[in-house]
Amino acid sequence: MTPPRTPTFLPAALPAGVATALAANASRLRPTLGPIDWRDTVANTVITPDPAIARMLWALSNIENEAFYVRISLQHSGMDRLAPIEEFLAIWLAEESEHARALAELSHRYGPSSHRCWSSLRSPPGCAGSRTSSRRSPDWVGCPSCRTSWPRCRPTTRRRRCPVSTRWSDLTHHRRTGNLGYYFKDGVESTALVFIHGMGGSSQQWRTLLPLLPAGSPLVLIDLPWHGTSRGYQGRLDRAEVTGAVADCIANAWPGEAVIVAHSIASYFGWSLAELIGTRIRGGVIVSGHLFSISELLAHGRGSLHLRFVLADSALKASIAPPRPLRTGLNRSGLLRHLLLRPQMSPAALTDHSRVGDCFEHTGGVGALRLLTMARRIELHEVARASTVPMTLVYGARDPLLTAKDAQLVTRLPHLQAAHRVTGVGHFPMIESPEAVNAAIRTQIAPKPPTGSRGRSPN
Repeated sequence: MTPPRTPTFLPAALPAGVATALAANASRLRPTLGPIDWRDTVANTVITPDPAIARMLWALSNIENEAFYVRISLQHSGMDRLAPIEEFLAIWLAEESEHARALAELSHRYGPSSHRCWSSLRSPPGCAGSRTSSRRSPDWVGCPSCRTSWPRCRPTTRRRRCPVSTRWSDLTHHRRTGNLGYYFKDGVESTALVFIHGMGGSSQQWRTLLPLLPAGSPLVLIDLPWHGTSRGYQGRLDRAEVTGAVADCIANAWPGEAVIVAHSIASYFGWSLAELIGTRIRGGVIVSGHLFSISELLAHGRGSLHLRFVLADSALKASIAPPRPLRTGLNRSGLLRHLLLRPQMSPAALTDHSRVGDCFEHTGGVGALRLLTMARRIELHEVARASTVPMTLVYGARDPLLTAKDAQLVTRLPHLQAAHRVTGVGHFPMIESPEAVNAAIRTQIAPKPPTGSRGRSPN
């Protein structure tokens, strides 16, 4: 028979005899499915070899077990109700206080986490905890992109994904300004990076680029109206109103300077924001940005039948939200990537295809057609020439929507710093080759020399 268990955490102000009564009834009240014993798994599921964290988890396990016995005693004990309730509240508050302290410690060490459960305490934020039953300690492997460590189970040799690059909610916090939703991550640098996706996309499309960015840079990832987390946008289909809503998001998220990173049709918002709040916009990076509106492209006939087919295919794909099984298939199947990603993307150019499907989460929908309708009325070349903010263009050599002739026209813009042509990449350089986009972003946020000419390199 299990010996009576005396609670190890009891406030001194409790009435006399309560601890003795609980100890006497502990063995009789112990149920078949008792409290979880964490002692067998702490050794091989601890988030880091740091002994301080291991001791903290051990103490939390003891407090959880004590609270369990008190709850059972409230159901079966014949004592007066006042003393058990006081004891229950005391231990419950102590447990919550210790839990909050542990979460604060983990947030300080590994960043914020929104999970208030044991699994999040037993594993790094953003990584599914190792629940192996083996008593062997796990290996610790490093991520080549973010230089962090995460556990790899030795008996199964199953490698864990990087906790920074795979979990979105732990990397940034979701907020709303009016009808627009956006993700925000604070930083120590003075210049924030504002990301705006294109037609049919969402803020998730930047997830392969985020681990490469400077660690201290604040991030603002905006979901355009009728896209992503902003699907419930109630505003009008008006360019000035939408641009003002995006500007309000930036103003509420970050009070300092910002660098705009816009993709595809959203390059219009990049140029417009630079004109609207140019004093706060330090620069911009236009990723596969259109130089002319879609109406102008079709009217001039520079793509003829092929361009019309690509535009129709892009609009169709942007209006359909890919289900989760399809996104998982894109991560694993080269045949699916070849069939579904072309001609907008070049599957052979992907530096990491294991997360390409994750970049299409929360994408697609009828909102893409609304943005397409707005884009048909945009005279982008006039907005681009009116802007005085330095911009950098990054485009793929195999982009079916941006020809070499169009890229040469960009080099004539007065405030263009550089035009980088990425070989073998299609319309999504931030997914296919995020290193090239990262290099352009770092150039924009780098300290500007006091003198010197502005270089252009349309290579």
